[in-house]
Amino acid sequence: MRVFAVVVIGAPGSGKTSVLTALHDALADDDVAHAVIEVEALAWAHLPISDAQSFQHLASLCDAYKAAGCELFIVGATATSVDYLAGVVSAVEADEYLVVGLDADPRTLRKRIVAREPPEWSGLPQLLDAVDEIALTDPVARGRRTPLFDRRSFAHGGGGASSASAPRRPEGANSKPLSLRRVLNL
Repeated sequence: MRVFAVVVIGAPGSGKTSVLTALHDALADDDVAHAVIEVEALAWAHLPISDAQSFQHLASLCDAYKAAGCELFIVGATATSVDYLAGVVSAVEADEYLVVGLDADPRTLRKRIVAREPPEWSGLPQLLDAVDEIALTDPVARGRRTPLFDRRSFAHGGGGASSASAPRRPEGANSKPLSLRRVLNL
């Protein structure tokens, strides 16, 4: 069995959950077996667990899905460093993967967070205070190239991308969007 993973990363409010939902819906509509996992949901606890513990949870869940025959994973994570991203990819243990980075201007992130989160949520002030720092430490926002991933394995999207940093369609290529099945070679 060959396992493929799409890992969607970005700051809170960058659109990860929307992308995960859209991918899930498209795959389900085509009756393609898959699992969608949000890493932050695996680490939702008070007192917080470590990144290493989150990655253990992710690995265990992926192993359970693989044992059930799942070959396609859609994973969302707020990767605040290349090491964190490497931990996510390592925990999934896919044979092949595509990392998709989403970013947006910190003002846009704040607006989206305020619109999404309940005003009485106790973590809202801390999250809003951390938006600038998270946006600056996000591997997507830091130049789109990392020692682990280069432009060939790293797609980019979101609200703040410059066209110079986004992958370009080869000249003369068909301008029609690729189907999800074709992108994932299904």
